[in-house]
Amino acid sequence: MFNPKKAKDNEAHNDTPHLLSRGGYKLLEQEMLEEKIKAQSTSIEKMNSEDSLSPPSPPPRHKMWKGARIKPSGTWSSKSTEQTGEQIVRNMFSMFYFKFNVLKFYNFFSIVLGFSC
Repeated sequence: MFNPKKAKDNEAHNDTPHLLSRGGYKLLEQEMLEEKIKAQSTSIEKMNSEDSLSPPSPPPRHKMWKGARIKPSGTWSSKSTEQTGEQIVRNMFSMFYFKFNVLKFYNFFSIVLGFSC
């Protein structure tokens, strides 16, 4: 049975609330995909290319999380949400930096040892 007091207590403990409406993450994903398609079509028009548009890949989870917690004014929904978002960005940067260095290491040894995949 639904207990409104318990639901209200649970909501009070959420320190990183999202700002989505009834459409939820599905609607947010659809809007992000539409923005990608629009940006892709304008870039193709600028290049005067006759190539057909390939469907864009779905947005990554960290961008969905961030998009759900930023107000239309561009500010975060709460201070703790802002801190969590900054931590996510730092983690994504460090992960990218690690992958980049692994590729450099692999390329260096493939040249030195003379093998390729």
